[in-house]
Amino acid sequence: MALVRNFIGVIFAVFLFVYILFNVLTNNFISAEAYRELTRGIEDMEIIAHHERPFRGGILNPESSNMGMEELLSQWGQMRSVRRLMVNSDGIILDENNEIISPNINLMGESVAAEMTFLTNYYFANKDLFVSEMMVRVTEGDNTYYLMATPIPMAGDVYFTALLYTDITSAIAFAGNINQTLAVLLFVSGIIGVLISVFMSSQIQKSIIRLCKYAEIIGQGNFNKKVDNFDYKEFSDLAGSMNNMADMLSDYESNQKQFFQNASHEMRTPLMSIQGYAEGILMDVLDKNEASKIIMSESERMESLVSQLLYVSRMDSGLDALDIADVNVKNFLYDCAWRVKILAEKSGKEMFFSSTKFLKNMFS
Repeated sequence: MALVRNFIGVIFAVFLFVYILFNVLTNNFISAEAYRELTRGIEDMEIIAHHERPFRGGILNPESSNMGMEELLSQWGQMRSVRRLMVNSDGIILDENNEIISPNINLMGESVAAEMTFLTNYYFANKDLFVSEMMVRVTEGDNTYYLMATPIPMAGDVYFTALLYTDITSAIAFAGNINQTLAVLLFVSGIIGVLISVFMSSQIQKSIIRLCKYAEIIGQGNFNKKVDNFDYKEFSDLAGSMNNMADMLSDYESNQKQFFQNASHEMRTPLMSIQGYAEGILMDVLDKNEASKIIMSESERMESLVSQLLYVSRMDSGLDALDIADVNVKNFLYDCAWRVKILAEKSGKEMFFSSTKFLKNMFS
């Protein structure tokens, strides 16, 4: 279940990030489009007022650097009619007394007249916000506007004020509809993602449970059972590694058993030799000095075997490194035969040793 919760948390975080990022980008796009439209409107006003370039529909009169209000409004209306932007701007011309001289609000509809009156009053009350090419956002009820103001030189060194504005209410409403659609799509995608996550998590959980049970079986010493056939390659690779581990542990256990058997056999031989020579001393059938030497020798051998067992144990645990040295095999085999000679004589057997024949048989 923890894996499912993590998946759901990741999906929720990603969808929330996408939703927030979409809203930020949408608002920035609307703001950028509004700024582009308003600045173009101001540029059109300046072009018309200064007769700087021709426009579609005719050439501006170059005879005067200033023009009358009627001509300016006519020319600006013609230039606005050829623009096709995402948001449309409109303008209000204010005289030096801050009164609306264009358009004639008495000829406008009630809603348009109320809109222009509100925007004009807002401009009068917040003139300090309208610095050069600064766009101001204004909200009234359910409507949202961007405003920009610029002075316009007219004949006789008279400056009027052009208050350009664009209504972005419809753009915001459109973005809101897209947000709702996006939210529904993200919600449906989230449900599908959660279902897929639950399914995938259940499959992963089953694989993990199988591997855990297999690990318990190995821990109990059963190295013969194998595990395979997983849906995911990663789990199949892990299962293969665990199978190899089980094989290595099985080999190690077999080697360890063989080692203890050999060690037991090696220790049994000097013990029997010591026992045989001790009985010979008790029964006065062997020379005590010679028998004592053999007993001491076999005791030292026992001590050597025990030391070797401890050394192997430390080496197996990684505490000591393996020390490899050359050994004379002939002398080593002769020593082993001499040590068990008494056992053969005790059984009524005569023992002969030939190192050449032994080595020939061992390497043939």
